[in-house]
Amino acid sequence: IKKVDKPILGEYLEDEITSMFNEEEIDMYDLFYLLSTLDFLGKVDSLDLNLHDKIYQYINETVQSTGGFSPTNTSTSANLISTFYIYNIFSLINEAVENQILHKNWVLSCDNTDGGYGGNHTLSSTLLTTYYAIYLVKELGNVSDLTNQNSTLNYLKSFYVKRFQIIQC
Repeated sequence: IKKVDKPILGEYLEDEITSMFNEEEIDMYDLFYLLSTLDFLGKVDSLDLNLHDKIYQYINETVQSTGGFSPTNTSTSANLISTFYIYNIFSLINEAVENQILHKNWVLSCDNTDGGYGGNHTLSSTLLTTYYAIYLVKELGNVSDLTNQNSTLNYLKSFYVKRFQIIQC
């Protein structure tokens, strides 16, 4: 039987996050998964206060004035993927996202005529970015705020493939 020592794993994960900030090589997606694992272990609430503040400051530096979040604090382009991850990092460290209406409106601006949502307002729809958009609109407001619910539902249904049986003769 393989076992994991939760306190040692928790310390290791927190050290990984600390290293990320000390080396100033912050990967938003790695940060999310490290924090998610700490949360799963019940250790995210006991993060070092200084580290918590560094995380909070950094993710606040990714906020874009027109809404959404960029993947780094030096980028000026928001996208749905980084917005999804950063929104959830705020949640993991028990901090509120300010200007929720601004961010929700930015997410809604990523809609396309096919009913899906692109990574930003200029990109084509994908199933993943449409999922992120629906999730964020729900978290920042209400699913009924979606630009065109029927169109989005039809977009999602277009990915449904019916099973069929092959009959051998």
